[in-house]
Amino acid sequence: MNTEWHDFLRTQAAEVMPDRLDVHFESTPDPVDGFSLCDLSYQGLISLSGADAAAFLQSQISNDIDDITPSHSGLGSYCVPKGRMLAIYRAFYIDEAVVLQLPIQRVAPVIQRMSMFVLRSDCTIADLSDDWVRMGLIGSGATAWLTAEHGLDGLAVDGVTRTSFGVVIRHPGIEPRYELFVNPGIAQDLWQQLQGAATLVSSDQWALQDIYAGIPSVYPETSESFVPQMTNLDLLGGISFTKGCYPGQEIVARTAYLGKLKRRMFRTHVDTDTRPDPGTPVYSSTSDQTQGSCVDARPEAGGYAVLAVLRLDAAGAGDLHLGDGNGPELSLIPLPYSFPHESDQ
Repeated sequence: MNTEWHDFLRTQAAEVMPDRLDVHFESTPDPVDGFSLCDLSYQGLISLSGADAAAFLQSQISNDIDDITPSHSGLGSYCVPKGRMLAIYRAFYIDEAVVLQLPIQRVAPVIQRMSMFVLRSDCTIADLSDDWVRMGLIGSGATAWLTAEHGLDGLAVDGVTRTSFGVVIRHPGIEPRYELFVNPGIAQDLWQQLQGAATLVSSDQWALQDIYAGIPSVYPETSESFVPQMTNLDLLGGISFTKGCYPGQEIVARTAYLGKLKRRMFRTHVDTDTRPDPGTPVYSSTSDQTQGSCVDARPEAGGYAVLAVLRLDAAGAGDLHLGDGNGPELSLIPLPYSFPHESDQ
């Protein structure tokens, strides 16, 4: 944990949550055409370096590492042999190293498991979380600021570029979103520069934009709960069906080619004052059998935005309740992408 950075944030009236490293500010409305600034310490980083790093990673993950380039990032997953996910990450390059970004709580378990399979490969796996300060910019004004201040113009979604302060990735979203990976030595100065132009918001706002974009995460509570397709990773470019073997590949391929997928991830809203934890079960009012479970939830107007993996038939019926059959009702909200027809499953 980067204690010096978090101590600085506290001087900026931030509250740093010790468990997930969420950073909270008292939010104010964004100015028109402005943008928001948030800290992203809740996301950790794993680096894989060495002559065999890419080849080793190719044998471990669901996406095709050849699609990840110095200028392009992408989603993927790390599975156990039964096809259930230990982690979902965004992969990209910093210099010669492949970097996986994922929730901070998943860094140590993934490193521990991956390290078991390195054997004689020239590949070093390390926790890179304290080597870079992560900041998020949200809103149309972020593009204008990055262009004016750092000459960044025309970066495509999932694009990666180097800047004077570090690395920038543009993330998908209903609003322009940029993640800044900043050298810790200049992070405080850059934050204060940005603070003069942006509205400070909590890290929940970044995760909320992930929910709106239909981008899932795996947390400790949901480790080994889902196969990748259940969280729509096949629709987000996070699965290659043409690359070689990796742990869980047989199950993932069989799900795609031999059977109908019975569960998918949906965006929902729930009117409640209590944040649903990942893994919270979803029921219908007419059955004691679970109809799904929560993937992630963040506060929004009137309650919480929730990504939930649900049975397709239950989602179609629309009778969905959080925690038990009498719990708060989940309302379905369209995702920005569509599911394939059932006949194509």
